[in-house]
Amino acid sequence: MKVKVTAGSIGSQYNADLINLHGRSEDQPQQDQTSGARPEAARLQIFVSHSSGDIRLAHALSDLLVRALRLESLELRCSSVDGHRLAAGANVSGTLKADIQSARAFVAILTSRSLASPYVLFELGARWGQDTPLLPVRTSDLDPSALRPPLSELNVLNLAESAQVQQLVFDLGRLLSRSPEPPQAYAQSAAQVSSLAGGS
Repeated sequence: MKVKVTAGSIGSQYNADLINLHGRSEDQPQQDQTSGARPEAARLQIFVSHSSGDIRLAHALSDLLVRALRLESLELRCSSVDGHRLAAGANVSGTLKADIQSARAFVAILTSRSLASPYVLFELGARWGQDTPLLPVRTSDLDPSALRPPLSELNVLNLAESAQVQQLVFDLGRLLSRSPEPPQAYAQSAAQVSSLAGGS
């Protein structure tokens, strides 16, 4: 069988070889057209999944994690929180899907609102299917008996309990190979998380 070789096919192979050697060609756009991966996705450490109805808690938790683990803005994705939102003009579904796949740790804020949110459930399902670190946390008003498999098979930390907020910080530090700041450095942020989660 004869294979027709054209200048176009040689050029395509040349570009492919350059991409394999250097990550991407000089004229290739920053978004990979085949995988949807973006350069900043490689830096993403934590994805915080939440319902828009829990924005105050999501904001407080994001602030806590940034302070406690010394994260840069691009290292945490929380789509409702300034500084951690999607870029202007980003394809929402595609970007979130790529972020869920690339984040080293996935923190899911479980509340009655988030369990009723199709988007949160899709995010949880996408992450669970990867068999990669998924850390569920809850508010005090969510009864653990409301959770169904596979979530009910995971240990869920209660953010209303200060000791469990501290555990979340240390668990994430271990997963990300980062030593957290001393607890007193983020004590105020941790207390706000617990308060918003229903702690006394």
